[in-house]
Amino acid sequence: MSAMTYTCPHTGRNVSIGIDTDLNSFSLLPNVPVKFLCTACGKDHTSNTHALRLSDRPELDAIAAQGFVAALSGVPTVRWHSDLI
Repeated sequence: MSAMTYTCPHTGRNVSIGIDTDLNSFSLLPNVPVKFLCTACGKDHTSNTHALRLSDRPELDAIAAQGFVAALSGVPTVRWHSDLI
């Protein structure tokens, strides 16, 4: 399990949003809004799930994780972009 993280726009620090998940589950997240209290600046932030990262795989956002998991499993991944629907 790994913490889902976000970069605070006020401090630039990566902070946990308080949810732990595994890479496979993270790769399956739909792109939905998420609101949380930032532990770096103390303010509420709103983002979307595809802007989050995993603490143990900071190079992968949710979209990149989809391709990574698909490559490991050999299963092609379909990516839905909500802004195109």
